[in-house]
Amino acid sequence: MVAAPTQLWAQGNAVAGKVRANLSSAEVEALTDLLMRKLDAMVIETQPEVAARLLELVADPEAGLADFAAVIRTDTALSGRLLRMSNSAYFAQREPVTTLERACVLLGINRIRALSLGFYMSRAIDSGGEKRYGRIMWGKSLLRACFAAKLTEAIKPRLYAEAFLIGLMLDAGIPLTRTLIGPSEFDAACPPNQPPSRAFKCEAEHFTYTHVDMARALMRRWRVPDVLAKPILWHHSPPQDLKNTEPVHVLHRVAFYTGAMHVEHEPPAAMAVPLPTLGQKLLSMTGDQIGTIFADACKEYATVREFFGEVADAITDVEALGMRVHGTLTKLIEKSMEEELKQDTSMAAGTFKFNSGSIEVLRDVDDTDFAVAYVVDESGTRQAVHRFPVGSASAADVLLELSLEQDDIDSAELESMTDYLRAIAA
Repeated sequence: MVAAPTQLWAQGNAVAGKVRANLSSAEVEALTDLLMRKLDAMVIETQPEVAARLLELVADPEAGLADFAAVIRTDTALSGRLLRMSNSAYFAQREPVTTLERACVLLGINRIRALSLGFYMSRAIDSGGEKRYGRIMWGKSLLRACFAAKLTEAIKPRLYAEAFLIGLMLDAGIPLTRTLIGPSEFDAACPPNQPPSRAFKCEAEHFTYTHVDMARALMRRWRVPDVLAKPILWHHSPPQDLKNTEPVHVLHRVAFYTGAMHVEHEPPAAMAVPLPTLGQKLLSMTGDQIGTIFADACKEYATVREFFGEVADAITDVEALGMRVHGTLTKLIEKSMEEELKQDTSMAAGTFKFNSGSIEVLRDVDDTDFAVAYVVDESGTRQAVHRFPVGSASAADVLLELSLEQDDIDSAELESMTDYLRAIAA
């Protein structure tokens, strides 16, 4: 039973002095009501009429291209973007695409559904945060959206649009949360470029609400259907039902997987896609399959980012990033897939060669919040050890603690160690 407005107001005031990790379910409900009022004060758009009609069509499995075209035609800005996208090099048309109907056919119903609704969602939220910070966030979110959509296309093609929208919205609450809390205070407690799970934990331990709570208020404000809202709200909660083929459960698994990716915006472009066993476990895919899908997502990203150019800054050299991640995953699958599957964990040990032996890194079996790095000589004997909190150390830090120099290790091995350290922290 939902509390009356006066009770929610009182509870909303009561939660102000608490951190999110200590709130009761009743207090969370009051918090959602409080955040919705804050969104009103920030003049975040309510659901535009066109977006509301698109949401209805997205939820209607019988809706066809003609239905979407009829709604899209009423918005000249959206129509123009779709026409420009259909004329991009990605689609390589011999003759210019000049009609919305032709653009819809060329782009396909999945892209039309995803891009049209994503256009309204991103534009509405973009009005409520610091512009530069928001543009970087949307640039990263678009890559997650493309990756989520491509992963889902390989499993359940009809959920492509839902997966794109979910990937796009996973971090949509972060700029708003940062603005409301105050950029300096937020960044001091949650430094930029942390792995997503660690950043979320920082929010829950330092503030009254997290970006997921902000997303809950947004989803409720826009009356987003559960098939979209629940995976967004659950994306930091490990899926428990790995066999359920209902859309919301499939999308939860995709959201958890793509939400764990650590993305950097500027060069050297670095991303740790979660390692193969997590993909095997959640999506029944091998590392090589995931790498191929990620590379395809990077190619599409370049075109999709132009569509969202008003709100998103592009990740630098994203196609090269796709090739690199594919290569890294292939190498890791060759090194450790058998070991990972035997152990049935989300992360096997990583081994990285240097000029007189190797470095072995793995989670601490007694405390998975920590990792252990060993120097292993050519006979296989462990000679030195360094234990550190997961997500707290760079590859250079590990080398220093093991009394090694960066010149001792090949740059490709150092890159692989960097990706591995980010992956175990994801």
